[in-house]
Formats: sequence, C-alpha cells, structure tokens
Amino acid sequence: MLRDFSFERGEAREGVLMCEKCGREYPIIGFLPILTPRRVKPYDWISVELTKAEERYGLKEAIPRLAKGELKPVELKPGELLLTQEELREGERRDSREYWENRLKRIREERVASGDLSELWDAFVAMSRAEMIEKVLDAGTGLGAMLMYITRKWPDKILLALDISYVNLRAVRGKLRYFRIGGNVHLVVGDALNMPFRDSVFDVVESWFGLGNMVGFRRVMGQAHRVLRPGGYLAVSGAWEKAYLNPRYSVFGKVVDALTSQEYEELTGFLRRTELMLRVDEVVEAFRGVGFHDTEVFEKSDFYVVAGRK
Repeated sequence: MLRDFSFERGEAREGVLMCEKCGREYPIIGFLPILTPRRVKPYDWISVELTKAEERYGLKEAIPRLAKGELKPVELKPGELLLTQEELREGERRDSREYWENRLKRIREERVASGDLSELWDAFVAMSRAEMIEKVLDAGTGLGAMLMYITRKWPDKILLALDISYVNLRAVRGKLRYFRIGGNVHLVVGDALNMPFRDSVFDVVESWFGLGNMVGFRRVMGQAHRVLRPGGYLAVSGAWEKAYLNPRYSVFGKVVDALTSQEYEELTGFLRRTELMLRVDEVVEAFRGVGFHDTEVFEKSDFYVVAGRK
C-alpha cells in the first residue's frame, strides 16, 4: 500500500510503502523504494568506507586496514536517517543527463571495458536463459551493465534491479533515462542477503560480478533459490585470485605489488572469509548445497560463470 506520496511525471518521487501483511513501512526516496532490513544502511559499504580511508591514509594503508577488520559498515541507530544530505545530492547528480554524458565520454563500450571478457559475457547471457523467460532479477546491479544489455535486447521482459546502494541505483535510473529505455525495469534498493521478495516469483536470477562485490555471497545463492520458481535458473560470474586482484578490474589490485607478504596474506584471507573471492569449485559446491542442480560451468583464465537450475 502506498501513502503520503508525491508524483513526478508518472513516478512516485517520495512516499511510504506499507506491507499489508506485516505492517512495516518502507520509504520511497528520490524515486526509489528502499526495502533494506532495519538498521542496514543502503550503501556499498566496502567501496565507501575504503574511499574514506584512502582519503585519510592513502590506498596503500587503507586496504590493509580493511583486511584487518578496522573498516566496518555503518549500523543505523534507531531514528537515524537512512541517507545523508551528501548522499541525496550525489544521487541527484548521478541521476542527471550531464553525469552520463561525461561518464560515457570515457567509456566507449561498457559491456567489456578492456575488450577481453566478451566470451565470458556471451557465456553468461546464454547460461542464464534470460532470452527464454519472462521475469528476471538482476541481483547486485551496480551500474547496470547486464541490466542495460538485457532490456535493450529483450525490451518486453520484466526486469527487477536489486542493489544495496541508493547512489548506484540513482545512477542506473539516470542511465536508463539517458538512453530512453527500460519501460519494464523496476529499481529496488535492497539487500541481496535478505531479498525483499516472496518465494518463487522469478524465472531467472542473474548476478554479473555480484560475486566479488557482496560480502557473504553463499547466502545470496540461498536467497536466489528461495525467490526462483521451480525450474528457474541462477547465473553468476566471478573471478579467482589473479583475475580478482588484477588492477584493471579491482581496486585491491592497485596496491598488491606494494604489499608485504603478510599484508598480502591478510588481504586474501579477508577476501576468502567474506566470500568476495571464491574458487569456481567452491561456487559449484555452494550451488548444490542450497539445492541447485544441472550445474554448468564456463571458465576463461581465472574468470568463470556458474549456472544452475532450481
């Protein structure tokens, strides 16, 4: 149920969503429903907290601090606002045409920035079965590379984009408006570890490199299994050590060569504990552990795609 709302050009800009079953209220802020669990701040905490530490200490010192557990996500206090004024302003900026005009000048082809992941991309699309189904959940949307591809290629599909970062999803909204596409795309700020959806509602859940950006990814797989219809597919892409720590793809890779052996061990230990960096066999085992079968694997160097059927 929607109340206390204001509309702008046919969209609810601000308001409150109320769950008729449990009575909990969720805000709509800047066109986006925020369905995060209580006390969970809607932001990409590793990226934001690492940036803050980099500004204070430099990246060379910030990454070891993250690995040692000194950087942690903000836990909202009762009554504390979900978003700061700075975050609201940044969301507005990224939702603008000017932002995307400037960004796209630097990115000729977002699909594969370096040009050497095209085989992985094609395998991911094929293994997800997105072409053959109706309703897709894009988990860990980021800036929406896969989301954009699917909605351009198959505009009649119903696409739901889920990301913990309010700022990222405002950017995705700006991108969709910039290219004048996405009539069937719905953006939701939410936690993939606690997906705010009923059981058995999606035909496909896909996550293009959400593995590597979401702490506790095994739990995401379990949530994906829950929200998929029987026979639905989950597809994820990921990277192992050399690829994950490549400076072309990862902020961690920018300082790897400057780390001591102890700092390197602490970093890789952190990435393993948080499930940001998993081997392909570990991903396959996790798929099977939550109930997926008919598992498929595509590998290219240290990159991989894993898919399975519920």
